Amino acid sequence: MPRIVKNRLAHNEVLQVVSALGQVDSEDELLTELACRVKGLAPADSCEILLKIADGGLMLRASTMAPEYAGRARLGRGVGITGSVLETGEPLVIASGLANHPEQAYHPVLDESPLESAVVLPICSGEANIGVILLRRLEPWNPKRSELARLLELAQACAVALQGARRSRESQARVNRLGALSEVTKIIAGSPYLEEILQLLVNITAQQFNYRVCTVRLLDESNSELVLRATQATDKAYQRKRAIKLGESIAGRAIAKNRPAIVSDVQQEADYIGHDLAVEQGLRSMICVPLSIQNRALGVMSCYTDTVREFPEDEIKALETIAKQAAMSIENAKLQVRHTLMQEMHHRVKNNLQQVASLLRL
Repeated sequence: MPRIVKNRLAHNEVLQVVSALGQVDSEDELLTELACRVKGLAPADSCEILLKIADGGLMLRASTMAPEYAGRARLGRGVGITGSVLETGEPLVIASGLANHPEQAYHPVLDESPLESAVVLPICSGEANIGVILLRRLEPWNPKRSELARLLELAQACAVALQGARRSRESQARVNRLGALSEVTKIIAGSPYLEEILQLLVNITAQQFNYRVCTVRLLDESNSELVLRATQATDKAYQRKRAIKLGESIAGRAIAKNRPAIVSDVQQEADYIGHDLAVEQGLRSMICVPLSIQNRALGVMSCYTDTVREFPEDEIKALETIAKQAAMSIENAKLQVRHTLMQEMHHRVKNNLQQVASLLRL
């Protein structure tokens, strides 16, 4: 009989965790809610959820102790007790002496000085480890096998809730991206003016894909520079960003390789130019998509998110399709300008010749 009660209790706890899925609007809100619920169910004095990022490290995504650092604090690959658990996929229990544990890595945000013990749980999705849950207490804590099994069930419930949210978001995003692709290509293809094409491109792409900032830089071949020509950012400092050399920029890298360049977090990327402005504007992940025709570079479109996230394959494909259409529209607009100039020159030369002929007749 006690065993049945225990299983029912564990089942109810799992339902409490999974039910968070229906009460939030974003992944960040979901992770924050999960951290609070798991902390209460553990119980623990703090709960942090760290998720794996593109370079194999971990990003703090939710914290009951330092929520203001969610999405900002990160740990390198394999660093600390959380990095170790991510790589092994096995839970880790530190019953006491957390601050002096040999694998403990100091991080100012995850400062463990007042905390005595920790349980680190892997978050698993299928065969892959996608993150960890860090539970800590102020006093010693050595959970029994049954308690540890219950905590692992809670971690698995978090994985289920997270994956469910992501699948739902990705499904909706696919629908939105298809609509955005049609909308963007239709509008930019209908304009004959270069400046209008560029401004429409950044405005509609940012709106349809929910980007924080979208910019277009065109290549000035005479100076080997990428010059900012359009952005929907309203901040004057961003609109005045200087031209950047091809060899010194991530955008230049995208053009050189003729494929999208992705940065997980521009605020942490050493090669990114303009860290201060990125922090001020709240820019996080970036994708640079080259604008090219038949391998001839015209420029690059850069899109920024306001959270650290990955760019799914179908989103990248949609942006590449938009970039190709934009490149064709840009080239057509340039040809139209050249054609108009040639007509004007022909008209003026013809008029001048007629004046000369009139003078000769006189």
